[in-house]
Amino acid sequence: HVDAAYAGSAFICPEYRYLMKGVEKADSFNFNPHKWMLVNFDCSAMWLKQPRWIVDAFNVDPLYLKHDQQGSAPDYRHWQIP
Repeated sequence: HVDAAYAGSAFICPEYRYLMKGVEKADSFNFNPHKWMLVNFDCSAMWLKQPRWIVDAFNVDPLYLKHDQQGSAPDYRHWQIP
């Protein structure tokens, strides 16, 4: 995991991209646009090699909500944006 909370926004600039050498070996990359990019609410951008990891982490489906189309598309009903 690469936690680039502050410095991650700087990687948008071509002159700082050399600092990302080796990032392809990480399983995840996270940065906070609200710290440098003037986003006016807490925002955390995260990239995962396997997007299923985050879906599985937030999955709270009880047995009685299972259905035939389960898993055919991302289900964002449990996710909230502040």
